[in-house]
Amino acid sequence: MWRSDGPADPAGWFAGFGWRATVFRPGERARVYGRNFPDNPDPNRTLVSAVRETPAPRPDTGTPR
Repeated sequence: MWRSDGPADPAGWFAGFGWRATVFRPGERARVYGRNFPDNPDPNRTLVSAVRETPAPRPDTGTPR
């Protein structure tokens, strides 16, 4: 079954997989890029920018790729 919502702490969730993440509100990002955005956006929506900090482990051995 597909999950229809994200984790409560997206940055923490990404960190658990070796990523450094920054979480943004869509309206804030839209303003940064000079774009219009609805006045009443869904408060539960977020955007995430993530950068891998550690190599991903190989599924078969658990060692870095």
